Amino acid sequence: MNKRKTGFLVGTIALTSLAMIKWLSLNQRLKDLEEAKESLSASQTNLHLMQERQNRRTEGDIARIQEEIGAVYEHIEALSKEREEG
Repeated sequence: MNKRKTGFLVGTIALTSLAMIKWLSLNQRLKDLEEAKESLSASQTNLHLMQERQNRRTEGDIARIQEEIGAVYEHIEALSKEREEG
């Protein structure tokens, strides 16, 4: 009986120890994942801001190109009128 109780006690302590180690390991993994998530979130925010800046720059470039094209068409129209008159 004594060996049986000792074996049961040792088994219980071993299983409890393994369960605690597993719990601590999972808890550490959860903390690591939360840190990684925060890092990714910050990176995503930075990328979003960079993309917004790039979009504004591109929109400005497009507006300037459209103005230039309009000016070219005005010059072509003026030259056409000069040719018709001349």
